[in-house]
Amino acid sequence: MGGRRILVIDDNEDLAEGLRELLELRDHDVDVALTGLAGVDAAARNSHDFVLIDIGLPDINGLECARRIRALGNDARILFMTGYSAADLPSRSELEGAELLTKPLDPEMILQRIG
Repeated sequence: MGGRRILVIDDNEDLAEGLRELLELRDHDVDVALTGLAGVDAAARNSHDFVLIDIGLPDINGLECARRIRALGNDARILFMTGYSAADLPSRSELEGAELLTKPLDPEMILQRIG
């Protein structure tokens, strides 16, 4: 099923643009932000069905970014992405019910999650 509106927030421009291309091939409408604050701004401007957020952003971390997006009243499904080792991963309570995907990302897995 295509046609979802998706926000990708990742400071790795190549990864973010790669996700945009992958998702647009499936007819999704994709916005990209390269910092957490830019992601919060994009979420304030547009409604999204899914938000993919890197945990290790340079300005505010992905968890804080998600909190700020939720504070806007946005109920999009959040998928966190991380390349951190197991010892550095956030706890389940910090994820607040969101799913955590580990890098390198499997494109098919992302497409399955988004539907």
